Amino acid sequence: MRPYFALAALLMLAGSCPPKIEGFVAIDRAVYEWRQMSSQGVIVAYRERPNDPEASLEFWAEVTEKELTLNRGYHLESKTEIPQGRSLLFAAPEERAYLLILLVDADWIRTLEAGGPREGVRREAAKLVELMGQKR
Repeated sequence: MRPYFALAALLMLAGSCPPKIEGFVAIDRAVYEWRQMSSQGVIVAYRERPNDPEASLEFWAEVTEKELTLNRGYHLESKTEIPQGRSLLFAAPEERAYLLILLVDADWIRTLEAGGPREGVRREAAKLVELMGQKR
């Protein structure tokens, strides 16, 4: 498993039915609610867990950003506030990218992760942010 899919702080799961994302097919879920892959090699995975012990969006975003930048050598390209959450786009080694869309409320932490070729992840980012907007 590639390291950009391993965020230990967000591993607890609950049930979910996967959406159909145009251009993607379902693949092995591993530790995620669902995973899908595009023909361009972008892998998208969703998971959720109870926000217990409760922590803020700011906390979870900061933990994730520090883990990826300080410990894994990623570079934060952009940070965008979205309703109930934040979208973080990272440049990863070897012309790859990692997108984390994080939604946090008092009850749940929901994440959508996308990793793969840098241009493919960038191209899919807006569609994935819109998809997460439906999870509120």
